[in-house]
Amino acid sequence: MKYFIIFLAVVFFITGCDSSSIKTTKPKSDSDTESVSDSDTSDEDAELNDSNDSEIPDEFVDAVCGDGKVEGAEACEKDDVINCVEINEKLYNGGKAKCKSDCTGWDTETCDTVPMTCGNSEIEGIEVCDSNSIDCNTLNSDKYESGTAFCNLTCDGWDESLCVEYVESTCGDDKVEGKEVCEKDEVKNCVDIDSGKYESGKAKCLEDCTGWDTETCVEIEMPDEDIICTDECLKKDTVQCEGDKVMKCSLVSGCLKWVENKDCSDTGRFCADGDTIGSDSASNQREKVYKGTFIQASSNATVYEFSMDLDNTTGQPLVFAIYVSDTSDGDYTVLATRVVDEPGTGRKMYSSGPIKTGAGENVTITSGKFYIFGVAWDSSMTSYYSTYDGIFTQYKSETVSFGTTLGGTALENSYPLLTSISGTNKGLSTYRTKFNTGATSTEICQCNNTCFAQNATQCNANWIEECRADTYGCLDWYQDTDCDWKDCEFITDHAECVNNCVSECTLNNKQCNGNSVEKCTTNAVNGCTEWTFETDCSISMITPYCGKDGETSAKCYDTPQSSLEYIASEASTFYNSNTSSYFKGMYVLASQNAVVTDFKIHLQSPSGAIDVPFAVYEGSAESGSFTRVYRSVISVGANGYYGPTGMNLQITSGKYYLFGFYMPAGTGFYYTSGSSTAIEYPLKFGKSIGNESFSTATEPTASYTFDGPYTSSYRMYINSYLN
Repeated sequence: MKYFIIFLAVVFFITGCDSSSIKTTKPKSDSDTESVSDSDTSDEDAELNDSNDSEIPDEFVDAVCGDGKVEGAEACEKDDVINCVEINEKLYNGGKAKCKSDCTGWDTETCDTVPMTCGNSEIEGIEVCDSNSIDCNTLNSDKYESGTAFCNLTCDGWDESLCVEYVESTCGDDKVEGKEVCEKDEVKNCVDIDSGKYESGKAKCLEDCTGWDTETCVEIEMPDEDIICTDECLKKDTVQCEGDKVMKCSLVSGCLKWVENKDCSDTGRFCADGDTIGSDSASNQREKVYKGTFIQASSNATVYEFSMDLDNTTGQPLVFAIYVSDTSDGDYTVLATRVVDEPGTGRKMYSSGPIKTGAGENVTITSGKFYIFGVAWDSSMTSYYSTYDGIFTQYKSETVSFGTTLGGTALENSYPLLTSISGTNKGLSTYRTKFNTGATSTEICQCNNTCFAQNATQCNANWIEECRADTYGCLDWYQDTDCDWKDCEFITDHAECVNNCVSECTLNNKQCNGNSVEKCTTNAVNGCTEWTFETDCSISMITPYCGKDGETSAKCYDTPQSSLEYIASEASTFYNSNTSSYFKGMYVLASQNAVVTDFKIHLQSPSGAIDVPFAVYEGSAESGSFTRVYRSVISVGANGYYGPTGMNLQITSGKYYLFGFYMPAGTGFYYTSGSSTAIEYPLKFGKSIGNESFSTATEPTASYTFDGPYTSSYRMYINSYLN
């Protein structure tokens, strides 16, 4: 009897072990073993039912590595292969892994590891953070109310020392504090809680004050629809530009989607992925055509897909094709093709998707070889490209990460595809195309440098600007020094503030300016001498007239004082009119009423005495109709000043006057010339504004039209006093 009982126990144990409900494991993580928590152990007090169908924990199953069954503590079975991304999508971005020989895990030696550098401000691979910060509430909403946590030095966690924990709160004290969302008896419109979920109703605060009781809320009815997952990109963590935004290929709800990683414009930069060519500066419509761009490869690379800017109004199929040749002008043969039957409609960058060679391999670009990347189609469709006329605008080669463009081609009657294309068929076009070469670096924001040598200087208005780099290494001009009263000048290889002031007079000399006495003083800022106001004679009842007091001084007089004032006294150029007769003179704009007593001009007649008419004309503008108000004939002989004396010519403020002479051929005179504008000379009653000079066989009449001043000045003087 004893042995019979033992026999039944053995049979019962064997029967339990043969149960068909043995658990298998999914692919496990990259760790060698997977820990089992205490909660996974079986309850010793649990009763076995009659069917004996209770599961046996994995660790108690007697697994055999190599029997084709993943059981017990096994992570996989021999010869199993898995995509590395499925093991750990953050740690790996490509490659495949085989099961270890003992079935305890995966051999990840052949996996493509995501590059990680702590401290480069890019969250890569399994990094939790990198040089950034996060709101403490976002980090742990159950623990922290506010504050900011910063990434630690190893990028594997957060420094929470500055986080502010929730204060203790009491639900029902009418104060919303700590982790409370509301207080008892509060009511809120459901739409205000979540307008995207609720369309009406009201919600009361929960009894523990941690949220709202939404049982009475009316949800918005959403139509049923099947959700189909479609990958937008091919290789996880690859990047591309979309305007100034860096887009990264990421897993979203199980699909690969382009997700914004950063906006370069936030830092004043632009996005340049190095794999985009062409522009949309030109476009046209063609049918039954293959359009593509020639590229000479300068480095080895893999092109997983490429896309072209097209306007496919009908949604017709597109044939993406890559041709290859050993020489630039040789015959190009088909390397890889892919037909997209339903590409969509409208204008966009149409993608080839995963394009491969006839052998089913990725397209490998070889340095030194030549390629054409393009698309063929049947019905009329628009493509976009950069074009050049070759004469006024020469073709400009563009670069991508693996080579440079050589021109474009648009072959008629090439749909269906041609088996080969001649390399001599290059035009002056670059079709707008984007390549996916698997680049994963998100640091593709480029600088809009406004200067190109750090610490270089330039003048901008009267500021010295210096070329400096910002925190991203971008160079820009920054205002450095205000030259103020000095002039900013670029000298040799740098900008500097230069004192270019010119002294107007001799220190302590005096002169009349209208009826005011001016004194020559030193400018305290720039150190040059200048005329400054000293006395207004016109306010005096006794001495109301300013006049000269010797050659270098002036003072107030009780009667009008005439003064002799020179125009172009420094003139050194002598001219002798041997062949023609001229009328010449100086225009003067009057700003004060005055009386001219005489004026004389430096002349000579080398061949003997000659009669010269001197005249004064008055007008209302610097050019146009003038009326002669004085004329006198004076005999001119040897070198000296000649002109009328004893005049009583009334000068009216605001009028223009031309003091001139009609010189017969053979008369000599002295002059000085301004550059682009006339040199102005101050007078008691106004200023000279330029010269008049024209060849004429007869003296101008009493009423004459003059064409206005030129830039020269004749050596002369005018004697006058204010009236």
